[in-house]
Amino acid sequence: MKPFFWRVNAPRLLFIEPKRSASSEPLIDDLTRKITAAYREAEPSEYHYGGVHTCVCGASSSSFDYFLPDRTMTNSLCVHYLAFHRRDIPRRELRRVSKLSYGQSVPFAEELHGGRSRDSRPGDFIGKARLESLEALRIDIRSVYWCADEASLGERRVYFHLLSIFCRIPVSAIHRFVTALQKADQEAEEWSRNAHTSEGFKAATIRPLAILLRDPDQKTREWAAWSIGTLADTTYSGTIVVCRDDNKTEEATYCSTGLEKHQAGRVAPALLDVVQNESEASVRNAAIEALGKLGPPAEMAVNTIFELMHNCGCNELDRVAVGALCQIGNWAPVAAPVLIDDLINSNVAVRRRAAQLLARLGKEGRQAIPALLDVFNDETADIYLKRDVRQAIRAIDPSVAERLRRSTTHLGATTQDIINKCRGVDGS
Repeated sequence: MKPFFWRVNAPRLLFIEPKRSASSEPLIDDLTRKITAAYREAEPSEYHYGGVHTCVCGASSSSFDYFLPDRTMTNSLCVHYLAFHRRDIPRRELRRVSKLSYGQSVPFAEELHGGRSRDSRPGDFIGKARLESLEALRIDIRSVYWCADEASLGERRVYFHLLSIFCRIPVSAIHRFVTALQKADQEAEEWSRNAHTSEGFKAATIRPLAILLRDPDQKTREWAAWSIGTLADTTYSGTIVVCRDDNKTEEATYCSTGLEKHQAGRVAPALLDVVQNESEASVRNAAIEALGKLGPPAEMAVNTIFELMHNCGCNELDRVAVGALCQIGNWAPVAAPVLIDDLINSNVAVRRRAAQLLARLGKEGRQAIPALLDVFNDETADIYLKRDVRQAIRAIDPSVAERLRRSTTHLGATTQDIINKCRGVDGS
């Protein structure tokens, strides 16, 4: 799939607006067959639009641009225009089509109306180079694609979410994946058979991915860690509504179930080893995110992730680590005592960061309320620090935040009274 920057200054072919109605029968001649062959060689863009283009006759495009091997950009209605709207195509466009050198092919019905042929769709989804490399190594990813496509509506969405890991596999890592399959006592043909259901896909793929976490190639390790997170993701859920050919809608819910408990327990130590020993930040962060997707089975990693985040002080690592810790859960006992100590640090940046992280603890950080109130009551404290402290108190205990608001507007107890109450001390 081609990135957005390819669109800049790309030669555009057959981006037209027909004015006259479509012909009653498609015109299948050399020009139509040439554009069909070229269209089949085209790859879709990585980006897509929020809608589709509708021809004057009612035919609709896809939401993607398509790029020929020579970087010429066209659209999914290119065959339709040649076949049904020949009179509206400028002569210069017809001359360009006549010079195309991709051979000739008779269009299928879907190509005549703005779609892609069945044979093109796996390559559009995974990428032609990846598809060819996988099939060359006897990974029958095409049949797995069709199993996903033929599943029920909700299952299909989840299955394609899992299959998307092969949309990001580096081409150079494909032979490494096949080698990892063999180390996991699977042959390529066996993997292809086992992956014909979403659950079978996860079971067949998780062990090779765990092996690839130790691969010498950085991109391969990063892809493996990201892929484990994708297989483990239980947050991928929602409702999909599809308009059928009879103009009725079909609705289905979908929810990824993640990994089985024994699978998560087997892969968590391998990911933890990456977090502890990986020198590349991108790989380490991908492993941390994957541990977060595992949820409670990755609780063994809480201490390591928090200690790494606390000692590093990197914004990107903070974002990744806090997200993972919140998904794993039960990190307050580890984090709260350390962050409370940070609140009295002489460095304002350290204190602000502590307050911001305490806010992410939510209700589990209640033991930090007295220390936060102490900081808020400190007349020498930085105003931005006080703002972070107030937000932390609000996230942990809104009732205390409300009493604090009232105290600062002379509507209730003093700040010191609130501190005493939180500590269980009688203010009288």
